[in-house]
Amino acid sequence: SVLRPGDTLWLRGGTYRGAFVSWLSGRTGAPITVRQFPGERAVIDSAPSSKSALSIMGSWTVFRDFEVTNSDTQRRSSEPGPGPTDLRRGSGVSTGGKRNQLINLVVHDLADGLGMFAESEGSSAYGNIVFNNGWAGPDRSHGHGIYTQNEIGPREIEENILFNQFSHGIHAFGSEVAHLDHI
Repeated sequence: SVLRPGDTLWLRGGTYRGAFVSWLSGRTGAPITVRQFPGERAVIDSAPSSKSALSIMGSWTVFRDFEVTNSDTQRRSSEPGPGPTDLRRGSGVSTGGKRNQLINLVVHDLADGLGMFAESEGSSAYGNIVFNNGWAGPDRSHGHGIYTQNEIGPREIEENILFNQFSHGIHAFGSEVAHLDHI
């Protein structure tokens, strides 16, 4: 059936293989919630894709209490720079929609853990465990726990545990077109 604002989508226990895109949209005061079923373990495993394991394009949705990973074991690239073509490891969770929440996720062994960019206005990350993200290239190590930018409204990143990334734990990177306001 169709999900409506205020509904919950329960992920049953098991491994969901592939790269997923969510267009779910709740509304103010009635977000849609996506979470694992109580007492079960739901895992998104994007291997062998180089796309993000979960791309969030909708708005007002809460993603919580499940695991996101890439089980491909290759962690070394022969190509310098970001986005090497000889690895099959995409980002973990990338937010493109507005006012989404990432809560109590376990995100590991991906290119970057959480990607929260300017277009994800008002989105937040709370209580996530993010580790072992990135890869080694001939130029340096790449990959961050959280990669973020922001221009409008608050970007709240609170009480997360980040460790053992190949590059930065949290990388807030700005330029003339990528803003770092209100973080």
